[in-house]
Order: sequence, then structure tokens, then C-alpha cells
Amino acid sequence: MNFKRIIAIFLIVLMLITLRFFWYDVSSKYYANDTSLGNIYLGGELQDKTDDILTVELNKFIKNLKVKLFFNNETFELEKNFIDINLSETLNSITAGKDNLLFSEINLTNLENQIILIYGEKINSEIDYIKLEKYVKYKVASLDEEIIINLADYFTDFENLYQEVNYFKYEMDNTYAFGLNNIKIEIDGKKEFSLLDAVKNLDLNERELDILGTGITNLVIDTNFVNLRRENSNLLPNEINSRIIAYETDISKIHKQDLIFYNPNDYTYTIEINRDTSNVEFILKGIPFRIKYGHRIEKVEIPYTILEWDSEQEVENGYNGLLVKIYRYEILEDLNINSQLISSNFYRPEVEFK
Repeated sequence: MNFKRIIAIFLIVLMLITLRFFWYDVSSKYYANDTSLGNIYLGGELQDKTDDILTVELNKFIKNLKVKLFFNNETFELEKNFIDINLSETLNSITAGKDNLLFSEINLTNLENQIILIYGEKINSEIDYIKLEKYVKYKVASLDEEIIINLADYFTDFENLYQEVNYFKYEMDNTYAFGLNNIKIEIDGKKEFSLLDAVKNLDLNERELDILGTGITNLVIDTNFVNLRRENSNLLPNEINSRIIAYETDISKIHKQDLIFYNPNDYTYTIEINRDTSNVEFILKGIPFRIKYGHRIEKVEIPYTILEWDSEQEVENGYNGLLVKIYRYEILEDLNINSQLISSNFYRPEVEFK
């Protein structure tokens, strides 16, 4: 082998080695096919440009991202400022040829403050924030643009949320209601409640049913239960205790007079009824309502009148009638807002002739 041939072979080998290293250097600057971050495709992109590409795409992601909090038939959209994208860790962890994950940090204090503002300290105290943080990070990692937090999935002990919501004491005025003791009535979520259906297996007389209907009416006025339907008695206004006249409800199995309303919440509420020597206590238990409710009573007296064809008769007694309206409102700080008529009782006027 002559010298010229050796030189030629050496130059060819050197050129091949140089080309190989050049190709490796160029190719190593580009991401391999099938490299992605969620729905952001990086295959074929210059690695040095990844920072710029991801900054643009992740800004779009954050702009479109919606975080919704769902609990007890209510949905609220949260501010997204509790989610911080960790771009540096994301870039360092990208593996060529794979679908990679977006890394983030969750500001739990910020998230907690938002939930407290909506649902209060009691609900917040029962939330497993470690579990919730993992869920939010998982959704962010896959660049899911809608994160729905079903709060019920993150309670440490759901039973701890149940507490006394409303209370009413019915003073019986020497009426004995022995059947109204140790009674528990459930108001199922997302269902219409019928008092006659609820007590169909209980041995209660008509007077006890009336007390039951009146007490439960008082309990549910300051709730978000809707479509309240009931009937009052034919008594005269002066024959009814003024403390209960707005809530007085006449229940009759014979005449099918019922107390009906609808529970729009996802969860069941419970009414406990117990009697002592002179009173019947009604307690409504369940998950506290997010909104605090109150009510006001409006009374309109209806004068009795004597019709023309009765004008010659001598009146022995005349009794004015009464229209009693109950307006429910929401309590916001020191304001009563969104007042609406929720129920009413009508007592007709009467005239007695000699």
C-alpha cells in the first residue's frame, strides 16, 4: 500500500467521524418524534427553543383554565392564582420520545381562603387538603383545561358536617301530645317531601298531626327548601296562639291535607321530635346551608262585613279575618336581601247573628 493511498483512507475515515459527530450534535439539539407535554407537541423542535414554546403555550393554558368547586348542588368558579406552574422543573424532566407531565406548585393557603369565603370554617376544617392537592396537580400535569373539584370527595369525616341547623319549641297550652316523642323524620335530597307519607306508619291523632305540621313548617322556613304547600285551619285568629299563627298548619289524613315541600340539596336532612311535660321540641339536622336565611311576618287584618241582605239582622258578634304572609330572605352581613313570599295563612272573617 503506497503512501498516497494511506493518506486517502485516513482522510475518508476522518471525514466520516467528523460527519457523525456533526450529525449527532445537530440531532441532539432537536427533540425526537413523539415528544410532547400534554397536548403540546415538541417532536422536531429545537431544545433551545423549548422555553419560549412552552411559555407561549402555557400562558394559553392558564388563560383557558377553569377551576370549579362543586358541593351540595352548587358550583362556584375559583380564582386560579393558587396554581403556580413550575417551568424550570418541567424543562429539566422532559424525556425525548415520551408524553411528559407539567409540574406545578399549589398554594394551599390561597385555595383554603377561597373555600372558607364560600362555605365557612366548619366545612373547611373537614377537607383533606393533601388529597385535594394531589388531584389538582394531577389535572394540571395533563394540561386539563377544566378542573372540577367535587368537595364531597375530600372530606375526612362526612358525618362531622351534620349538625343542628334550626330549632323550634312548640308550647302546647295544656294540649297533651303523647305520640310526639322520639320521632325521627328524614327529608331526602333531591326529592319532594310529604308529611303524610313520612308518618303514615305512626299512630298520631289529628291534633298531634297539626302540631307536627306546624313545628316542621317553622323549621323549614329558614332553609333553601322550596315549593312549600300547606293549609291552615278554619279557626278564628283569636283562637290561635299568636306565636304560631304564621306557621299554623292543618294536617288531616281523612281530608288529605298535607305539608309538602322540595329539598333541592344533594343530601338528606333529619327532623328530630321530642316531648317534655309541656312542650314539643323540633330540631332540623344536616349540612349547614351556605346562605343564612331569615324571615319576616306580615299581617293584614280583614274587617268583617255585613252583606246587604243581612243588614236587617242583628249582629251578635263580628270577627275580623287575618291574612298572614311569611317572607323568606337571605342574610348577607347586616343586610336582608332577596326577600320573597314563601307561604301564607288566610283566616276568613265571620259574623254571628242573633
